Amino acid sequence: MTDPVSRTGRATRRSFILYSGILLLCLLGCGVTKGEGEERPVEIQSVGVSTAQAKELSSQVLDIIGLKGELTDVPPGASRSEQEPERLYRITHPWSLSGAPEADMERAMQRLREQLPRHRWKVLEYGPGKSKAGYLELTANSEKYKFSVNVMFKDARKPGAVEASLNKTSALRVSLVSAYFRTPEGEHP
Repeated sequence: MTDPVSRTGRATRRSFILYSGILLLCLLGCGVTKGEGEERPVEIQSVGVSTAQAKELSSQVLDIIGLKGELTDVPPGASRSEQEPERLYRITHPWSLSGAPEADMERAMQRLREQLPRHRWKVLEYGPGKSKAGYLELTANSEKYKFSVNVMFKDARKPGAVEASLNKTSALRVSLVSAYFRTPEGEHP
């Protein structure tokens, strides 16, 4: 499918992905250091396994959302760690759903809040985000895999929504991010 975000909205989407990635990294931890030089063990896992986990978790989130609409077609991707680029990586999977009625999107956010814990997710935050528009956001950690998800309901109906003036499409924006993993010997991200 094509990306429903307008050209001007792409900068907004990139900012959201960057912000979500940083937020989720802070919540998950990078898996490299505990602080003050103490090393934290990093799980060894192939990029293929981590990518499959990201797809599984994204499908689970989409199933709970339970709406039909336009989905962005962005596959999960690996990004290398600056600390050890030859072995350390994390998986990111940003995607969005638009074209559904806003009231249904609001109900989908509530469904996520209620049903994610039944699927081994721990909801860490739910409520208005820190953006000027105060979009509804949910952040959760998977208890099955080392991933976090941030879902933001970008409601174009909200007065004062900066992004709404750039792109008048409401959407559920999802950013799935893993902790850092180390590739098995001989594999590179």
